[in-house]
This record gives sequence, structure tokens and C-alpha cells, in this order.
Amino acid sequence: MARTWRRVLRCRRGGSPHCRHSRYDGLHVTLPGLAVSDEEVQGQLDRLRENDAELEVVDRPAIDGDLVTIDLHGNDASGAEVVGVDDYLYEVGSATVVPELDGELHGAKAGGILAFDTASPDDPRSASRSACWSKR
Repeated sequence: MARTWRRVLRCRRGGSPHCRHSRYDGLHVTLPGLAVSDEEVQGQLDRLRENDAELEVVDRPAIDGDLVTIDLHGNDASGAEVVGVDDYLYEVGSATVVPELDGELHGAKAGGILAFDTASPDDPRSASRSACWSKR
């Protein structure tokens, strides 16, 4: 004789969802409380501000956190160009290209031409000459 299972599912619409299944009567689930620190809230607010931020031109030297538009070109010891990018949006202080770039950009004003020596990120023993034209 085959066994037949009867399942009853009751759901009601309204404020919060509430469903009832006859097989789970008496089952209680406890969810952990949500504890959110002030730092987490502030971090989310900062991310939202950054996403909706608009860039504006400032008339002061560059500082950490500034976004600058630069043309970056670098040559190896033989003079061959190894990197060349125009209109690159760069955050001062991020150290995402080479550390020397941040050092040169600190205090720089729009339109300046900066030249510095740096090691290649691929081969730290090699030296290259880089020029950066900050257009902010």
C-alpha cells in the first residue's frame, strides 16, 4: 500500500511574511541580532559619497586623496618608451603606479611637468626615467 503525504501550506499576505507548513509546527528559528559598528556605518556612507561625488577643479597644490588627471610616460635606460598613458585619473597617495609618483605629485600644481627616476615594477634592478604632466 502506497503511503500518501498530505502537505498543508498556509501563507498570508501582509506586513511581514508568515508561512506555515504543518510538518514544521513547533520549530523555532532564532536569528542572530544585527550589530553594526559606527565605523561600518561611516564606511558605507563614505562609499556612497564617493560613488556620487563630482570632480571639481581646485586651485591649490595636490594632497593625498586628490584625484588628478595626468599624462604618464616612462622610458627605459635605452630611451625606449615602456609606459605611455594620457588622461589617466590617479588618486594621489594611492601608490598604485610607483611610489615615486606620489612623492612627485604631493604639492604639485596643475600644468606642472615632473620628471623622476624609478625602478621598473617588473624588474626592480632596472632604472627608468618617467615624466608626469599633471593637468588636474
